[in-house]
Amino acid sequence: MNLKTTLVLLVLVVIGAVVLFLVPAREASTESEDQPPSPVRETKYVFDPQPRTNDVVRLEVERPDQPRLVFERSPKADQPEQMEPWEMREPLSTPTETYVVDGLVRTFASLQSRSSFEPGAEGAVSVADAGLEPPVATVTFAHKDGTEYKLEVGKKAPMSKDTYVRIAGREMIHIAGRDLGYELKKEVKDFRAKNLVKLTAADAVRVELEHGGQTYDLSRGEDGEWVINTPVKAYADGKKVRELVDKLNRVRVDEFIEDEPEALTPYGLDEPFLTMKVTTETKRRLPVEGEEEPATQPAEPQYETVTNTRGLAVGSFADMKSEYRYVKLFDRPWVVRVFDSILEDLIPDLPGW
Repeated sequence: MNLKTTLVLLVLVVIGAVVLFLVPAREASTESEDQPPSPVRETKYVFDPQPRTNDVVRLEVERPDQPRLVFERSPKADQPEQMEPWEMREPLSTPTETYVVDGLVRTFASLQSRSSFEPGAEGAVSVADAGLEPPVATVTFAHKDGTEYKLEVGKKAPMSKDTYVRIAGREMIHIAGRDLGYELKKEVKDFRAKNLVKLTAADAVRVELEHGGQTYDLSRGEDGEWVINTPVKAYADGKKVRELVDKLNRVRVDEFIEDEPEALTPYGLDEPFLTMKVTTETKRRLPVEGEEEPATQPAEPQYETVTNTRGLAVGSFADMKSEYRYVKLFDRPWVVRVFDSILEDLIPDLPGW
């Protein structure tokens, strides 16, 4: 066999191998295209229909041997489609970290159901074994239209990250695709707002401080100019005053110490080291009678002036290293601990104003 013949045979062998490889693959591909697509699993939720989280105005969480948690909010007066921040009503009346409460609402309102069963069915766990007799927790939502949703939470399902739950008043038990233990372990302190005061510096019209036996009083006139009333009469730098108000906004809780102290003396708050009050004025649009009805002539908007005063008292040092001080808001009973370095920024600086 000469070299030419050998090369021809080799080429034929290669071509044959390629054909054998491609033809089955093409046939398999064709068969695959003829098959119907795999069905998409429909997402099922425990609540059907789901609570509209943006419309929830009340949330209650009840757990055995723990205080009931109650949160409320309301639509904004001038923008009803938007909500005010969440406030805790029980066991304390206090502002909250709104995003934490929002997260809790979303978690329970949008629980997905992996499967469901009737208790007592063959192979199904009992109500008691599911931790629903009594439930580990009960979570209740209320919509602004009065609609109420109530969920009973049971135990964690074995060998999984799922949780047994059921809608109150129904027999059907769902296996929710989430471990709810983390949410249910949250304490009051986990929801409380850490920023003590929230003010808009541009709305401030008066700032009052007391420190070292001296009173400092600053006010903003109708012309927008800030003046020092005491201890001297002089114009003040408006930018510096607004910066001072912003510093009050940055006072943040390190630790909640006591919610209802019997006396303030142990905290040095009977004779504070420093006090600061800020008065603000804001314009709020008044609702117009019949505003929801179409009008031929748009009504002239009317506004009212809303005045608020917020402030705090700073007490004695809260530790041996003098790194923290006790603080109390004027309109709240509880005492907290705050870094002293933050509070030093509030000490009056008359020459700097």
